[in-house]
Amino acid sequence: MSEAPILDEAVLRKADGPIPPAITSRYLDLPLSFPGPARTEARQATLGASTRYDQARMLQDWFRSNFIYSLDVPAGHSDDAITAFLGSRTGYCEQFAGTYAAMARSLGLPARVVAA
Repeated sequence: MSEAPILDEAVLRKADGPIPPAITSRYLDLPLSFPGPARTEARQATLGASTRYDQARMLQDWFRSNFIYSLDVPAGHSDDAITAFLGSRTGYCEQFAGTYAAMARSLGLPARVVAA
């Protein structure tokens, strides 16, 4: 049985202390080839954010407001696939999740994607 957590925005916003090294060493890595335009888009999407929570939320909202969900796109997991997804603004769950996590990492937000 699973349970959906009850999340309190005020509590999450206050959780802005140091990130433990065990987390940063595992969930901030990006390849050297990670596209510069994706880093730039992440910074622009989160301008004005004052906490990591605000950054994460603004990045999420940016995807929700500017992209279209569609299964009618080519599959891919590479830096080129991220660039294509950001260019077309159309993709499916795996592209949204992977690109979000990579862009979050580029902002210093630990992130990972789990697929079942």
